[in-house]
Amino acid sequence: MNKWFRVAILFATAGVVWCCFMQLLFIYSGAQQILADPARQSSKFLKSFTEYEPLPRMASDNSFVWKGFFVCGIFAATAFLIINSKFKGGWLKRGLLFGLLHWAVMTPWFEFYLPYNVMNEPLVLVLFEAGLWLITIMLTSCYMSFVVNFRRPA
Repeated sequence: MNKWFRVAILFATAGVVWCCFMQLLFIYSGAQQILADPARQSSKFLKSFTEYEPLPRMASDNSFVWKGFFVCGIFAATAFLIINSKFKGGWLKRGLLFGLLHWAVMTPWFEFYLPYNVMNEPLVLVLFEAGLWLITIMLTSCYMSFVVNFRRPA
């Protein structure tokens, strides 16, 4: 498969795949039930989704999260393409390396600032969520690497 076709597939699908993995790990696994359990979660956090006006944009636009992942997927795919050639090894190793880097740059700050700091999410839930993001991003990064690097010389 030619390089430009791989890049086109990557840009068209990275965000969608990222959102699918997020839904699988957060929603369908039952993790969201733990994260949204009033006995565990900060009431401020829970009320921000259901009571505090204005409600999140996703409350009035069911596709809002998908759109966000699509746009963010383009940024992630661009970052992957910029550093992919710097990694050594096959597609899996490159995907795991990028996933770890992507997670390390994004998740600790996000989880500290918004859930822990602003929303008063308990530390145990912050760590649980960070772990879910690690898996989500690692899977997504391996997918991106597979699209770009599978059956290409290392």
